Amino acid sequence: LEVTRQIKRASGHAFVPVMFLTGSTDETDLASCLGVGGDDFLVKPWRPVVLAAKMRALLRTRDLQREATAQRDLLAQHQGRLIREQEVAERLYSNMLGRAGTLPDVMKCMMSPAAIFSGDVVFHAVTPSGGVRVLVGDFTGHGLQAAIGAMPVNDIFRSMTDKGFSISDVIEELNKKLKAILPTRMFFACIIVELVPEYDRLLLWNGGMPDVLITDTAGQVVERLGAKHLALGIQSNDRIDSAPENIPIDVGQRVYLYSDGIIEASDPQEEMFGQTRLEDFLSEYAEAQDLFADLADHLNDFTANSEQDDDFTLVEVRHLGHREADQAEEPAPKSDRVRDPLHWRAELAFDADTLRAVDPLPLLMQLTVDLQGLQAHREKIYMVLAELYFNALDHGLLRLDSRLKESPDGFSEYYGQRAKRLAELEHGSIRVCLSHARDGDGGCLRIAVEDSGPGFDVEAKTRSLDGNVSKSGRGLALVRTLTRELVYSKGGTHSEASYVWSNAPAE
Repeated sequence: LEVTRQIKRASGHAFVPVMFLTGSTDETDLASCLGVGGDDFLVKPWRPVVLAAKMRALLRTRDLQREATAQRDLLAQHQGRLIREQEVAERLYSNMLGRAGTLPDVMKCMMSPAAIFSGDVVFHAVTPSGGVRVLVGDFTGHGLQAAIGAMPVNDIFRSMTDKGFSISDVIEELNKKLKAILPTRMFFACIIVELVPEYDRLLLWNGGMPDVLITDTAGQVVERLGAKHLALGIQSNDRIDSAPENIPIDVGQRVYLYSDGIIEASDPQEEMFGQTRLEDFLSEYAEAQDLFADLADHLNDFTANSEQDDDFTLVEVRHLGHREADQAEEPAPKSDRVRDPLHWRAELAFDADTLRAVDPLPLLMQLTVDLQGLQAHREKIYMVLAELYFNALDHGLLRLDSRLKESPDGFSEYYGQRAKRLAELEHGSIRVCLSHARDGDGGCLRIAVEDSGPGFDVEAKTRSLDGNVSKSGRGLALVRTLTRELVYSKGGTHSEASYVWSNAPAE
């Protein structure tokens, strides 16, 4: 028995079979043989044919063990190489998605993937008007297969937001792309929100994600906004409603977006963390220095530090108030400096059919900004161009009254009427003329917009910016602060603004 113990101890991981030949038939003795590491026994009198058969069986076991060990070592090598490759791929993936980019001051984010690659995604972008747009999404499952779809989502979301496309346009393009590329039974639940601080509004589209929570300054939940749409990649575009909700939001309030991994995290008794615990946590830790680290600790304590089986994502968007566009901006990076002034002119005309079918603003912005390289002036140019265009459309052709926006439900009513009247528009057109020329140390961009409507009283639509907290009438006053001049003529049907930029260093 002692020899067997020493043989097994000395053999380490190798399988050295030991067979006992014994004259004992006592069950306790036979059990002792196996208990010290013996692999089989043969009771005397024994026959050579039986001994040989047992030896062959033990040698087959030894050979299988050697093969399994070799395969284990090879698998470990492959696993190590795969992990290293995945780590490199994850760094490339993260860099391409821009996760390391600086978050806007209104946004905080926590992401904890269950695997190297996360099925949850968080993207943010600044609209040409200066609003912050955030996408939080969750692909079916997690890991590499779920992360692959993040590439086209990132490209579509950021490029379309940068060009001024609406949330509705982004949703439709995302759905069309994902419907074409995702395999059966895989889809993309997502939320897109856009904070529009100058109007104290939140635009929201929720497709298959948990409730969006809006809390007050004390962390109490004041509104829960559930999903009203299916996840993307399931239905064709003609069956989805891509219009976002228009939600009022007060300064200081916070919006929380999260994936189901948080509320479905389970403790050892398989009880889920749940919506109530999350809301209680947000209320209790509203003023915590590091809300997200505290939540991660809270989840770890709840799950008893068990292995995470789904991705955790939480995003906070806070309404900090409106920053006027004419405030000083940080200098653009050297690579974004405008190119030397070019002389060019472009004119586009949109009839009623075109105005119903497309939003021409993204096209006009791309033409204006990319041609001259005016990325650093994008927000200001968008405000000027959008104000002139929407005045021509809303007041010139559709005869909408901006005072509708003053009532609690005014925004929804205003944009509902715009959609209805635009759908019914049979006649009318808008012409936009853009021209650019050198001006001093920089250039001058002239924007002229003319509509075929009966005109409107421009002065009645204009209010001073001083102390004005109204939700309407501020646009033209703001345009005047951004441009060298703004002139309306032809009874309000023709507007022309001159935006001047300079390459001269600031004094």
